[in-house]
Formats: sequence, structure tokens, C-alpha cells
Amino acid sequence: MSSYPNRIREIRKSQHKSGVEVAQYLRISPQFFYNLETGKRTLTSDVASKLAGYFNVSVDYLLGRQNDDKNNNMRNKSFPEWATKEDIADFRKMLEDEQPVLFDGIPIEGEKRQRVIDILSGLFWEEKLKKDGKKKD
Repeated sequence: MSSYPNRIREIRKSQHKSGVEVAQYLRISPQFFYNLETGKRTLTSDVASKLAGYFNVSVDYLLGRQNDDKNNNMRNKSFPEWATKEDIADFRKMLEDEQPVLFDGIPIEGEKRQRVIDILSGLFWEEKLKKDGKKKD
């Protein structure tokens, strides 16, 4: 398995992003990002979460704990064309903690849970569209 510094660099390059672009998104200096990418600095959970959202991968994949990202359902979701990386990161944050979906204290699981998540997804993007005044194409 790849170590996280190598994985971060691999993902960044595969998405044709510069270290400066990623550092700007994270609001850190390019040097600090370079140190994260080379393993000279320790990656915090907050930065790992932001990077995973930015690159649209799971934290486990980012950290090199899994070799592929096929288990990350969010990666396979289609997002509106107008959605920015920040919009997608907000959406992922809404669903990231994998808390059980409950109705009247009873867990909703399996296919029904996915249906609830799909409904929430639709509502999230509708509200984001209204709030930001973005237009559908």
C-alpha cells in the first residue's frame, strides 16, 4: 500500500492540480502543503478530510489504507455540472459521519437507507441552487 504522502501527490497529479492550487484551497502555505506531501509534516484529520473532499476520494484511500476508492459511494455519485469543489465538500460533510438513518428511533437500513440518502441529496442540491443563485443548464 502507498503511504499517504505518496498517495496525495499521486492524486494531485492525476487530477492535474498544482501544489499551490491545493494549498490555496486548504488555506495553508505552499511550503506547508509540500511538507505534507513529502511526509515532513503530519497530516491532521481536519486537513485529511478537506483533501479527501477536494479530490473527491475517501479518507482511507487518501491515507493509503485502501488501494482503490470503489467503496466510496460519493465518488460515483453524479453532481450537478455547476457544483464547485466546495459545494461537493459541503455535501460530503453532510453525509460523511455514516451515522445511522433513524425514523422514530428505528434504524433505516439497506435499500431504504439509500433511498433516504438519495432524497436528502436531491433536497441539498435544490437548496444549494436556490441559495447560490446558480442556474441549471
